[in-house]
Amino acid sequence: MKKIYINTSKPYEILLDFGSLPKIAETIKEKIGGKKIVIVSDSKVFKLYGDIVVEALSKSGYKVFNFVFNSGEENKTMSTYQKIVNFLSEHQLSREDILLSLGGGVVGDVSGFAAATYKRGINWVQVPTSLIAMVDSSIGGKVAVNLPQGKNLLGDFYQPSLVFIDYNVLATLPTKEFRNGMGEVIKYSLLDENLNNRLKSMPAIDKIIERCIAIKKYLVEKDEFDKKERRVLNLGHTIGHSIESASNYKIPHGYAVALGLYLISKISLDMGIMPEEYFIDLTTTLKKYGFSLEIPYNSATLMKYITSDKKAGTKGLNLILPKTHSKVMLAFKTFDNFKVMLENALLNQSETMEHLSKKPINNTCNNTNNTSNKNTYYQSCSDLWEAFHES
Repeated sequence: MKKIYINTSKPYEILLDFGSLPKIAETIKEKIGGKKIVIVSDSKVFKLYGDIVVEALSKSGYKVFNFVFNSGEENKTMSTYQKIVNFLSEHQLSREDILLSLGGGVVGDVSGFAAATYKRGINWVQVPTSLIAMVDSSIGGKVAVNLPQGKNLLGDFYQPSLVFIDYNVLATLPTKEFRNGMGEVIKYSLLDENLNNRLKSMPAIDKIIERCIAIKKYLVEKDEFDKKERRVLNLGHTIGHSIESASNYKIPHGYAVALGLYLISKISLDMGIMPEEYFIDLTTTLKKYGFSLEIPYNSATLMKYITSDKKAGTKGLNLILPKTHSKVMLAFKTFDNFKVMLENALLNQSETMEHLSKKPINNTCNNTNNTSNKNTYYQSCSDLWEAFHES
């Protein structure tokens, strides 16, 4: 089992392996202890993995209770949060007991917020089951719920006690959700040339996940509370969150981030910051992984949510602008200035797409024969590409 140590104010380990979910109880027992565990999950994930986790924990002597809510970002609300904390109280969890989040980013965010605030903080174990949660949301301690005015407006920083990643659960991940995770992976590739190059040759998915975690570990350890270096992880997110909110969360987070990356890169290109070759490289990668680059909303709609974004100031925004792979810059823009920039990026979209269509796409994805290896789901480019296009 691979171990990655996160040295934050509350240090913890990320444990990564294939087929390790049935052994989760002995690991929790050794590292945390406690007597009761509340599993918080959504209806889709619990149906797949709830019995495995419950059986493992019960056999180890834990008293296990399950709180399951309907899947979907639209349920990351104050109502769900309140039901969770009421459930914890009804079952008299102590601060020595454990809340275990079994699911993707929505489950982790809302249940993590409950863990952070119930009795001012209880033990919290993250068991991410989606690619987007494995590479991003399960690490770094950001927990939150959405408000009608926007995404993640009520939240906290609360580090987990343990993160437990079993790569095997990705086998049941729908294609749409896998691509959703790739939106965040591509964000990381703009921050790291090594990862960008890896995505061109498409290595095994466990190596992609480990590289993303390494990037986030570095930034979280330098800036746990998002005041300086860690802010680069918001690349594409201000626009992405506005697209999510405008769609009433019908556009998933990773897809919205992909569109946010495209638009903020187009703005950076228009400003003369990002060279065209890097912009073409980004759009090629986005299209290769199946993302549409058509923006369904106008600037007025997006600005309504951007002005209430949690990262916005009273007068404007601190933008994370991509330059080249592994290089970004911070620039303050007033809301009026940014609206004009956004309008121009949207106005010139058809022109940009026509221009890009004339550029050759260097698709390094070759159909290679896949050799069997039980420890790797997507070992070759053709394997991964086929997975993204399953019906």
